[in-house]
Amino acid sequence: MLSREQIEDAASLAHAFSSTTRMQILLELLQGERCVEELAKLTEYTAANCSQHLQLLRRLKIVRAFRRGHSNFYRLEHTEYVRSVLCALLRN
Repeated sequence: MLSREQIEDAASLAHAFSSTTRMQILLELLQGERCVEELAKLTEYTAANCSQHLQLLRRLKIVRAFRRGHSNFYRLEHTEYVRSVLCALLRN
C-alpha cells in the first residue's frame, strides 16, 4: 500500500501535467534548454506567466533553472520521464 506522502507526491505531479501552459512549456523543453523569453515567444504566453509555471515545475524538480548572462534558462531534469508522461497523455 502507498503511504499518504507517496499519494500526495503523485497528486502534485499529476497537477503539474494538468495545465495546458505547462504542457506546452514541457514540450518545448523536450527540444532543449530555453530561456524564459524564448519559451514565452514559442508558447505565446507572457514571460511572467511562463515564469510562474516554471517555478511550480522547479519546485517539483521537473525542470532545473540556471543563469546565463542576464537570462534565466530552464532544462528538463528527467527528460525520458517527461517524454513518457507526455506521450501517454497526448495519445489520440
